[in-house]
Amino acid sequence: MAVSAQPWPGRVAVYASDSLDDYALAQVITRQSYIGRLCSPLPAGPLGLIDMGTQLLVEMPNLQLSSIKLQAFLAGRNKMAIGDGSAGNWEIVQFQFAALRERGVYQLSGLLRGLHGSDGFMPAEWPSGSLLVTLDPAPPQISALPIKRGIERHFRIGPAAKPLDDPIFQSASQVFLNNLLRPYRPCHLQLRIKAEAIEFAWLRRGRVDADLWHEGDIPLAEAAELYRVRILAQSEVLREAYPERPVWIYENAWYISDLKANNMNGLRFEVAQLSDRFGPGPSAYMIISENLEIRA
Repeated sequence: MAVSAQPWPGRVAVYASDSLDDYALAQVITRQSYIGRLCSPLPAGPLGLIDMGTQLLVEMPNLQLSSIKLQAFLAGRNKMAIGDGSAGNWEIVQFQFAALRERGVYQLSGLLRGLHGSDGFMPAEWPSGSLLVTLDPAPPQISALPIKRGIERHFRIGPAAKPLDDPIFQSASQVFLNNLLRPYRPCHLQLRIKAEAIEFAWLRRGRVDADLWHEGDIPLAEAAELYRVRILAQSEVLREAYPERPVWIYENAWYISDLKANNMNGLRFEVAQLSDRFGPGPSAYMIISENLEIRA
């Protein structure tokens, strides 16, 4: 929960309830977050590469943004979240360079996009006016029991020195899905044409100790390795399977049958990692051309 105020009261109380009554103190926030907005649209950008071409204008009225050296940038400094204010629709971005353009308005460049698994939710464009929240340091997490997942929760937020019914308190309602457990989107999706089938392969990603640069696979951090793969015609699911390895064999006869069901138009292959505590994460996808040299 990111909270900002002018002036900052020092302590902000967060009261929570499963209804609009019986609010109870959930936590006290002692550190202010800084919230701004995009002054220019931000189109989708490259992943895993520093984008030196995009020049992003942002308004951050109460915080001075500054450039950092490459070493600090690669260590994770200058992170921010861009989103629409909902509980789940955010992209985590870093910037290396900041130039003041006018009071409270900065031009950011040297962007690193889709961090911490948010690549699966990068839209075609974040429009001008989208929210911007700095993450140095990150806002505090709202504690929620797993049993509360998917249940609307109601909040009252205001100065800890004021009573709950003071008109300065802000109200908010959100449904949380425990995205901290959500699997990342698979990466490096490949298609290989075999003698009697099409083979899809990909790489698994993980949230736990997955950034260690060593030989071998990353830790599983799940009860079992499992994926959901789908073949779609437009939005209709023609075929679904649950392989236990990062590979799936699409038999030629299935491919021909699915093409016919889609009037010989192209198909869409999707794969998502599965979590026993969350379910499927975001899908990686590939469009399958109708012109593959396949023999049934």
